[in-house]
Amino acid sequence: MRFLQQKFSEAIGAPVVLLNKPGASGMVGMAFVANAEPDGYTLAATTSSSITVVQIGSAKVPYNTTDFVPLGNYAVDVSTLIVAKDSPFANFDALVAAAKSRPGALNFGTPGAGTLSSLNLSSVKDGLGLDIMEVPFPGTPQVMTNILGKQIDGGAAAFSSFAGAVEDGRLRSLVVAGHKRLAKFPDIPTLAEKGLKDGGLNLNLGLFAPKGTPEAVVQKLQQAIKKAAADPTVVASIEKAGMVAEFEEPDDVVKSLEREHAGVVVLGQKLKRVK
Repeated sequence: MRFLQQKFSEAIGAPVVLLNKPGASGMVGMAFVANAEPDGYTLAATTSSSITVVQIGSAKVPYNTTDFVPLGNYAVDVSTLIVAKDSPFANFDALVAAAKSRPGALNFGTPGAGTLSSLNLSSVKDGLGLDIMEVPFPGTPQVMTNILGKQIDGGAAAFSSFAGAVEDGRLRSLVVAGHKRLAKFPDIPTLAEKGLKDGGLNLNLGLFAPKGTPEAVVQKLQQAIKKAAADPTVVASIEKAGMVAEFEEPDDVVKSLEREHAGVVVLGQKLKRVK
């Protein structure tokens, strides 16, 4: 939301205050918004995983997709597979070849079992027939530390978390999820190009209002986020962070959430994370 804060504030003609509500993979913040007064003054700036992935990874989620009104998605934080700069895997094809020639020998870290990054790694393994060991860590910083320290062969996480290290040469991104290459890193191929039909799983960043927010207020907020997301300075800041600046209309957000939820449920069932 920091990308949009100023321009969104200008578009609605009111100050925008960011209130961090961390915890439980985003559930604390989403539950707070779901129970807020539906007057347009309390919104959720979140990623799609806090609505979809948590549904399969948690025993009890205090909300569901129908508790929110989508206002629009404004960016995509793509998933990536990353290695150290001096890794023997110069590209994704080399990693695939090594994984197939030595099943179970390679290990990749993730910021936690059941996270979207973990599910994306599983999607790659399942879709391309690879046997790579997942090593879950408490978070992305630990993944990076262990890659650089050569304790693991590589890692899977959101690209924005590694963008700085990729740019300064400490790490190398082998592939990004999705069907569209990153504007700032156009040499990194996509999983779709590499044979994964659905392109893998990514984090969509968007805004949501509580269910019951008046339609007139919803429309004003939807117009404001669309205007803010189209501002050149906002687009530039999103791309600089290693994300894809891409606006998605509210109706399309609903469809995206449905597709993502269906995908993670199927994958979760394969991994026996859901019954």
